[in-house]
Amino acid sequence: MIELTEDSTGPAIARSLSVYSIAFIVAAAYHSVELWGALGENGASLFHGSFVLIDAFMAFAVWRRISGLLFLVTVLTAEQLYAHGSAAWITWRDAHRIDAISCVVVIAMPLLLALVMIDRRPGDKAHGGFKRQSRNSAS
Repeated sequence: MIELTEDSTGPAIARSLSVYSIAFIVAAAYHSVELWGALGENGASLFHGSFVLIDAFMAFAVWRRISGLLFLVTVLTAEQLYAHGSAAWITWRDAHRIDAISCVVVIAMPLLLALVMIDRRPGDKAHGGFKRQSRNSAS
């Protein structure tokens, strides 16, 4: 049986979080392109402009694993599940099509949340970690 330890999972999680940082950069670029096309449409411009900033900040936050990252990812995951989950359902219901981007987001954001939770380092307050007692220590 393979035993996963902090030493064995750390590099894999770090690589995964790096991929998410790149994905947020791609999302910011996508919203930049959409913003350019939406100029003059107040609602769309505000939406895409906001997500250019949010995605760029999240790319930095995930890459650097800033303090409060777990909170930020939790809030963004909830928002994205609501927004993209609703969009996916409406697209399916009304057009009988699959909204691929929404499906990817609905799957990817909870995975990011799980990775950030796993990445919490014992005793590392900057990452929201906590001191864990070893199994061998007395209570």
